[in-house]
Amino acid sequence: MKKVIVIAIFAFILGGFIGGNLIDHKFSIINGIISGIVGLIIFNIFFIRKRRVINNSYGKTMIDNYVNLAENIVNLAFIPCLISPKDAVSNLLSNNCALGYIFGIHDCLLQRTNLTNVLNKDKLVELIELSYMNIFGDYEASILVSASIDAQEDEDFLEGQIMGGNEYIKYIEQAIPMMGLTRIFLLETKN
Repeated sequence: MKKVIVIAIFAFILGGFIGGNLIDHKFSIINGIISGIVGLIIFNIFFIRKRRVINNSYGKTMIDNYVNLAENIVNLAFIPCLISPKDAVSNLLSNNCALGYIFGIHDCLLQRTNLTNVLNKDKLVELIELSYMNIFGDYEASILVSASIDAQEDEDFLEGQIMGGNEYIKYIEQAIPMMGLTRIFLLETKN
């Protein structure tokens, strides 16, 4: 949006001065308005439409597939826990290993779908947050993603992250059920 505003202002000023010089004025408001509109049209044709084509042909489908698959896998991991993901938010926030497990599933899925080769780090975090929104809810997603980013150096988080990623791979490749989250929650209740 900032680019559109900057281009419109630039086109308005440039067009106003060029048009004004043609009719012996310092600045022409009418020419500025016309140039601003033409600048926006050109910007739309060359930049916005091009980005839409890229998103629609590659990114949109990949992103939708990622979000849907991540949601299905995480829901599957929660089945043996006898709790829904939305009801487990407080459990995840109080247990870095469980938090890492969910993040590990997402991280592994990003790597296996090659999105880590296509998107930069900020976009990957946004994509994980989008997936978390589908799974846990909008407000909870931002809290969980922030907690995950803050816990990146925590041993329990890293242990859970590795476990989540490995169990996802075993589930996909060998159809071994994902029981790690259940074990994490059971160990928490015993302590």
